[in-house]
Amino acid sequence: MYYTKKRADNNLKIRFLIYIFLTIVMFIALFNFLKGNLLNGVQGNIVYGEMLKYSMPLMGGSEEGEIEDHYNLKKYMMKILGVNIYEPLTILEKELPLTALNNTGGEGSLISLTPFNISESSISQGEEEKTQGDKDKESLENNKDLKKTLDKGEPEVLIYNTHNNEDFSPGGPVNGITTVGNELKKTLEETYGISVIHDTTVHIKDYNAAYKSSVKTLEGYLDKHKDLKLIIDLHRDGGPSKASITTNINGENVAKIMFVISKARKNLDENMKLVNEMVETSNKLYPGFTKGVREVNRGKNNYNQDKSSKVVLIEIGSEVSTIDEAKASTKYLGRIIAETINKK
Repeated sequence: MYYTKKRADNNLKIRFLIYIFLTIVMFIALFNFLKGNLLNGVQGNIVYGEMLKYSMPLMGGSEEGEIEDHYNLKKYMMKILGVNIYEPLTILEKELPLTALNNTGGEGSLISLTPFNISESSISQGEEEKTQGDKDKESLENNKDLKKTLDKGEPEVLIYNTHNNEDFSPGGPVNGITTVGNELKKTLEETYGISVIHDTTVHIKDYNAAYKSSVKTLEGYLDKHKDLKLIIDLHRDGGPSKASITTNINGENVAKIMFVISKARKNLDENMKLVNEMVETSNKLYPGFTKGVREVNRGKNNYNQDKSSKVVLIEIGSEVSTIDEAKASTKYLGRIIAETINKK
């Protein structure tokens, strides 16, 4: 009995020492990580704000920005632990270290379980699917019913970027989302004869005040152009994995799109008719191209959607998408917009 009690006491001491050790390691890691980010100015104000929100709940404020503020304390903690909440395999790698090894191609290498980039060769299509794909491609390029003579006199579509600095995977241009906006404008005007304004005003000088800046740009255009049929605040998402944000259409990899909607406003019903029409068109023409609609109670400044029922926030891909994948998406998004505007 004495031996059993002594053994239990020893086990308790060992567990306590392990707990103390892990606590110290976590504290040092968190301190060094936050210190590096705060000193280097990498979204330091957001990290600090999140720390205040967790320690003093009254500082949390409303739900504004819960979608767009991707830099939060939870995400930083997961990064410290080496776990990506959007990549479940990273959790498996922590439990089974061998699965984390990449396939180097050398002798004795293991097959990696890391999510892969979709390649054209990995997409198997039957003869019937290829035939339908050819029809879709021909329809995309030669649908005369959707093309009209371009009239620059009165624009029908306004594109702007609240977060101009959103980029795509390394190697792409700076302010990649602006480049994608230019590509969408080109598609709409050259392929479908839809007159477009792409405003490239920089609104991101202060991240937390970006929507207060972009709403001034929007209001200026609403005063000048009363007959705008569609207003797009173009973004890219943050967080989703490569596999979940990529699809293959007509033999090319493209970044998926998603609509983000703020619900706390009077013009919601009218706005949702427009959004749902675009989603339905996308599902009919290009199944899997859209991730659907993400709804939030308010969003930051209502994402300016309370200013007009024609305002939609569209996200193309995420930070892991390539600029080519994002630009390729504009061909299909352009067709969806043309179906919405030119068929009426």
